[in-house]
Amino acid sequence: MVATGQVPIPLGGAIQWRSFLLRSAYTLQGIKGLVNDGGTKRAEVVRKTIEAAGGQVEALYFGFGDHDTYVLCDLPDHKAAAGLAIAIRAAGGVDTKITPVLTPKEVDEATRQKAEYEPPADDHRVRPAPIVGAGRTRCGVSSEPLLRLRQCDGNQLPLRYCPST
Repeated sequence: MVATGQVPIPLGGAIQWRSFLLRSAYTLQGIKGLVNDGGTKRAEVVRKTIEAAGGQVEALYFGFGDHDTYVLCDLPDHKAAAGLAIAIRAAGGVDTKITPVLTPKEVDEATRQKAEYEPPADDHRVRPAPIVGAGRTRCGVSSEPLLRLRQCDGNQLPLRYCPST
C-alpha cells in the first residue's frame, strides 16, 4: 500500500520497487519507549513511517543480538531509502542501518554483467596464492595471525600474493 501522493516512478512501463533491509538497534531511550509502547505499537509506527516515504513493509521482526529489529521493505528508490534512514536516525531512539537487497533473479542478472577489473598491484603478473594458515587452538581461535608478510622486491607483501615469475 503506497501512501497518498507518493507513487514510484515507472521504469519501462512497470513500477520498479527497490527492496531494503533496515536493521536497528535501540538506544537506552529507545528501549524505554519500547517497554512503554510495546512491540505492536512500534511495528505500526514503522509501517506508517515507511508508507509515508512511499514504500510498503514486507516483514518486520524483533530479534536478539546486534540488532533489535529487522524490517524488509520496498521503497521507490535509493533517495527514499536515504531519506527514511536519515529521518529515523535524526529522531533518536534507534541506530538504523539500511541495506539494499537483491532477489535471486537480480543476482542472476548481475552475474551476467561483464566488468573489467584490475586488482591493485605494481606488477600485473602478481597472482593470488593460498593463504598459509596458522596454528589453531582447541577452541578454533588462531594462535597466530593468518596473514603473514613476505619480503618481495624490497616491499612487504602479504604471503598470499606471489609473483608468477
